[in-house]
Amino acid sequence: MYEDVLQRMRQCVRQYRLIIPRHARIEMRNDGIGQYDIEYAILTGRIVARQRDRISAEYKYRVKGAAYNGRPMEVVAKLIPTNETVIITVYLL
Repeated sequence: MYEDVLQRMRQCVRQYRLIIPRHARIEMRNDGIGQYDIEYAILTGRIVARQRDRISAEYKYRVKGAAYNGRPMEVVAKLIPTNETVIITVYLL
């Protein structure tokens, strides 16, 4: 499910087209998650849910995967028209 979206996100990882806003970086720091962990989770994980933002009506996707060291985690991200992936938040499971 949502395989085309996941492939586009993976392409963004491979092309260094990830945007990680301040909020997501704070969550990364709080959970000890690095950018490589996010990239690894997207490259090896799967989309488990699609959610629609109530305000912008944009879709965001929950990608369940693992950090580079194997810790289970989720990445919440969205695709934007500039062919980039925006990381909304990340957390360990």
